[in-house]
Amino acid sequence: MIARLENDHNREQEKLIIDDISEFKGIEVLPLDRVIKLAGPVPEEMEKRGHETALRYLKQSGGDVLIWGKIIRLQDKTVPKLYWTHVFSGEEVQFERYTSPRHEEFLRLPGVFREDLSKILQLLIATGKTRFDALEGHYVADQLKPFINRVRTLLEKSARRPGWDAKARGATLISLGGALRVLGEQGGRNESLVEAVAMYHEALKEYTRERAPLQWAATQNNLGIALRKLGERETGTERLEDAVAAFQEALKERTQERVPLNWATTQNNRGGALLRLGEREPGTERLEEAVAAFREALKVFEKVPHLFTT
Repeated sequence: MIARLENDHNREQEKLIIDDISEFKGIEVLPLDRVIKLAGPVPEEMEKRGHETALRYLKQSGGDVLIWGKIIRLQDKTVPKLYWTHVFSGEEVQFERYTSPRHEEFLRLPGVFREDLSKILQLLIATGKTRFDALEGHYVADQLKPFINRVRTLLEKSARRPGWDAKARGATLISLGGALRVLGEQGGRNESLVEAVAMYHEALKEYTRERAPLQWAATQNNLGIALRKLGERETGTERLEDAVAAFQEALKERTQERVPLNWATTQNNRGGALLRLGEREPGTERLEEAVAAFREALKVFEKVPHLFTT
């Protein structure tokens, strides 16, 4: 949502901001025909009251973010003084101020505005994923579909935009991959699992082992989970072999010394993939490897049994 900006002649800057945000397809932009004024002798109190007013409008509308503020004019130059009021997870509220670092040409927003907007959109994506993660074990496929569509569209339209660097794109790809994986698991849709695998492979191009070793390992682990789910539904062993390989890659950075619980979780996942392979292949080699992997995981799990009680 975008409130009317104080001192914005003919609503020029408001229209410019709406145009900027509208380029991110999948985001609904609603104008708020209200001015949230910055008035009072104490700046901190003035901003606090402004955010409280913005929060009230957000709660009434059901929006996620409200942009408001004022335009400072110096002759033919403008300096936007904008505020973001966010609502995440239904409870958490965050406030930020964006102030132009220098006088900008008339009707031109600084590039940092787009970067801030990108960060907010990324945070909305992460928050949505966190909400679905909290519902693990419950059926959420119907709720995931609109989330997936929004994230997929944002990802497609954000390429080469300010604020969407390798880290941001990697995190967004992982969020999309996770949602697709859950949709595939709960909805019985193999095509969603295939797309999840593709998203994880794309994320690995952004989260390289050299650049972000633990994120790379987490992505390899998630890739392995999606591949195992696919392999369990398909005939043959290729997907399961790929799953085992992904888990083994993850263990190169998810070591027992470094991240013991993550290491044990990946060992457990690896054991599950080996078990499925062993059920399809002659002999006992894969089953013996599965037993060994499960025993490795138990070395850590037995030390923290309260984490695994039902």
